[in-house]
Amino acid sequence: MPDHDTDWTLTDKQSNDPDLKLVKQWLTDGQRPQYNEVSGKGFFIRSLWSQFNSLELQDDLVFRHFYDNERKVVKLQAVIPLSERKQVLHFCHDAKYAGHLGMRKTLEKIRQSYYWPGLQADVRAYVAGCDKCAMRKTPTKKKRAPMAIVETSSPMERLATDILGELPETENGNRYILVVSDYYTKWTESFPMPNMEASTVVKIIVEEVIARFGVPSWIHSDQGRQYESRLFQEVCKVLDIKKTRTTPYHPQSDGMVERFNKTLATMLSAYVQEHQRDWDKYIPFVMMAYRASEHDTTGQTPNRLMFGRESTTPLDILYEMPPSIKGIPQHKWAWELKERLEDAHSFVRQRMPGEMRRQKRIKLKHKQVLRGEMSEDIDNPQVTEPREADIFDDVIDQDDRIGIEEESGRRERKRPVWMADYILD
Repeated sequence: MPDHDTDWTLTDKQSNDPDLKLVKQWLTDGQRPQYNEVSGKGFFIRSLWSQFNSLELQDDLVFRHFYDNERKVVKLQAVIPLSERKQVLHFCHDAKYAGHLGMRKTLEKIRQSYYWPGLQADVRAYVAGCDKCAMRKTPTKKKRAPMAIVETSSPMERLATDILGELPETENGNRYILVVSDYYTKWTESFPMPNMEASTVVKIIVEEVIARFGVPSWIHSDQGRQYESRLFQEVCKVLDIKKTRTTPYHPQSDGMVERFNKTLATMLSAYVQEHQRDWDKYIPFVMMAYRASEHDTTGQTPNRLMFGRESTTPLDILYEMPPSIKGIPQHKWAWELKERLEDAHSFVRQRMPGEMRRQKRIKLKHKQVLRGEMSEDIDNPQVTEPREADIFDDVIDQDDRIGIEEESGRRERKRPVWMADYILD
């Protein structure tokens, strides 16, 4: 982890940066100099000169106005000195609560609070140069499995659950991960488990999910014996929960949780030690990163859809920033929270029809490719013969769900490719 002097605030960092010290003077004077005065200087200062009208000095900090075109809101981004770029990139990508997410989500996370000229190029280069990301990602083009589109209208109304494992046993005796995900907000919980008995699964779902978030109307799962057990069925009956399930050999009908399992496996693989016995220690942190990341389907983070605000992360307190809200009365906070939740949910409802159409197009194209009706190059379609190897490249036994193989008498993790134990159709 890069060194960081916690005694220095961002104000100090900016004041000790020659370029930002100059920009502060421009903002204090209320005008920028002639271009010929900065034309011979570096890209950083020239870029800020060109964005002068988007800059603001607040509490002796240089901020940039950033217009979020999708959400139609203006955000304030603190301008980061060049000396601090690596620190911010580390906190947003490498740290255990960052999750080693991809370029787009890492960039989005930084943009929520910070900016510097060349930000996008720096993020792209940093993520591309990450050794852990390179080792855990397959170089082949991913194939999209068809996704069942599930309509739901409120948080925690419809849940999906699945079990990931068997994994290498941890020092705490855990071998499985119970995943519970909300279709509406994409809020997801992951719980390490020593076994996958029905009593274990039911206890976690009741005590850690239902007791905390309320009783859902539906729970969807595969046909695992835990979910088909009399105990699970009785709990659903007592709580008036409708239980749905995937059909045999077609677990892809629960595409949301299947995709999350792959994401979780990929994120964990960036942190686990070589002996693979510590993966359960990282689950709370990678889940923190996941919930703070914008979801492709909703265009919002699970945090915002569930709570109406973003969670505070170490990135937010990396530098001492002036508080944007001071002493708001509780009743006003409650009202503003209500408005934020309504805005976020309205955004999702407006976005979903287009997203559903997009997913249907992907599903149709996927089927056409597999049937040989068109090539994977959608822009240059041509009739092709489907190769069996193409269709089954990612098909591996379900027992090896997180990429484990027999080696030297014990199972070990290899590249974290999600294993589909079904035929794509």
